[in-house]
Amino acid sequence: MVLFSPVICLSLISCAPERLSAYGEMGLRELCFTYNDLVLEQKRLDAYNADKSIIKIATFGNSEKRNFLAEYEAEIRSRDFFTDAEWALIKSQKIQIGQRAEILPCAFGRPSKVNRTVNQYGVSEQWVFRSTGWYVYTDDGVITSWQN
Repeated sequence: MVLFSPVICLSLISCAPERLSAYGEMGLRELCFTYNDLVLEQKRLDAYNADKSIIKIATFGNSEKRNFLAEYEAEIRSRDFFTDAEWALIKSQKIQIGQRAEILPCAFGRPSKVNRTVNQYGVSEQWVFRSTGWYVYTDDGVITSWQN
């Protein structure tokens, strides 16, 4: 998975002031992938930034000091696709059996691979997240199990 670097984020922020209106054209899955990339980058920077020698993603930006991560979160939440309970799980990067598979891109980001099986009983998928070692299994769009 390619994470954002501070330089890339700065250029995205400074070069795309109209990005809020562009969100409407993005699908939920792509919004979630980008949101998760930003969450992971923030965690990476927080760990690296223990000595406060570099600036954090939440504190840099254009002159209005917009919070790129908060903007993605606000856009995803504005679509009313996830319940408050689902959003709490997304924020803590957790999942539950019986949840809709649509939560996976927001909770875990872009999978390394999705293996799909179609048979007379429906559609089964295995979402592979190599970076974390998670394998999540779904049947007809509902999370049925996982291993890590």
